[in-house]
Amino acid sequence: MFLQLFVSFALGYLSWNLLFLEVHNYRAFSMGIPRVRVLIDSRNPLWLMLQPYVWPVLDRLPINWGSFGRYSRVAWHFADQGDSHRRYGPIWALVTPHNVYVHVADPAACADILDRSADFRRSKLYELPEVHGIFTSTASWNGWPQHNRVGVAPFNEPTMSFIWNESVTQTKQLVNFWTTACQIPSVIQDTRSLSLNVLVSTGFSIDEMFGKSSGINFAGHHTTASTLAFAIMLLAAHPSVQEWVAEELRTLPLIQEGQYGDLFPVLKRCRAVMTSLHVGRDKIIIPHGTAVIPNMLAIHTDPNIWTKPREWTPARWISTSTQGEDVLYDPPRGTFFPWSDGPQMCPGAKLSQVEFVAVMASLLQDHRINAVPRPGEEEAATTRRLLEVINDVDCTPLLQMRDSECVKM
Repeated sequence: MFLQLFVSFALGYLSWNLLFLEVHNYRAFSMGIPRVRVLIDSRNPLWLMLQPYVWPVLDRLPINWGSFGRYSRVAWHFADQGDSHRRYGPIWALVTPHNVYVHVADPAACADILDRSADFRRSKLYELPEVHGIFTSTASWNGWPQHNRVGVAPFNEPTMSFIWNESVTQTKQLVNFWTTACQIPSVIQDTRSLSLNVLVSTGFSIDEMFGKSSGINFAGHHTTASTLAFAIMLLAAHPSVQEWVAEELRTLPLIQEGQYGDLFPVLKRCRAVMTSLHVGRDKIIIPHGTAVIPNMLAIHTDPNIWTKPREWTPARWISTSTQGEDVLYDPPRGTFFPWSDGPQMCPGAKLSQVEFVAVMASLLQDHRINAVPRPGEEEAATTRRLLEVINDVDCTPLLQMRDSECVKM
């Protein structure tokens, strides 16, 4: 009896998926753009629970899973690295039983989408962080101006100076801890603690931030901490970049509090380290209810826009003026989205830059970071293992390394 019920349910579920796959495929066909069909949506709740157990088994089989193997994984965009756009063009549709996902990697089109926030309704995924209240990153277009006024007000120049001071203090304490330990216990945990301490200190000094703690934690703390962790591990894999940044720092006084106004504008190579973390056609009528996804990662890895885009090269962001000074490269509109773009771009962009630069300058002025090799492991093998850890990422819900603890620093 139980087996019959299970088989009936499975057949019914399969039939339902096949039906809506064809319904959505017909909708995608009307747009006249390349389309790919996948029977299982990567966001299917049941499939989300099963993936960690199913894929390790399927990946061991000598089978090419094709589109299913590529597009039915959580955060498949990061493994894809824009290859799908190089195969199908600047705009294409992924069709699943759940919806049609139009992926766009044309710089002008992406900038236009982000400018027209009122025309593109946010995904329901943005509702998940609202369990603690609505904030700037999750507010609808109608409610966004109010939340933005409250959220942006504290991010003024006096606050930036406070962020600098607190970041320098926290980093010096962290460096003292690291240098007295045999090795760094956990880069990701330590950067999370550092970033959280900076934000908590700032939040408790500014009345306007009360009531927005969940938004600051989600959009500020985790993103900055993760960026710092990626940067530290990438620096360990690229000693030459550490020396390149140190060249800039050797010309400056000892990094300390009270220097925000003087040093932040000139620490351009430190900012370049942060920056480097890794549709020209007829009008297209997009049916109502279709998900439109500006594929920023595809643009960031487009070889037609960037030279060797998959190489971590902070120096690409620096040019030399006629006076021999470093100048930060300002990319064309629509080619780079570190904090999104348009009217709803991240209001804490400057805050994260100040914190990151203060941490990098305080860390690299007198110290260097290295990965700890395993017994008998050569330097090249250690670097290769470190890069494999850095590139093994997921997005739940923010980009992070799956197992950063397996490489000690």
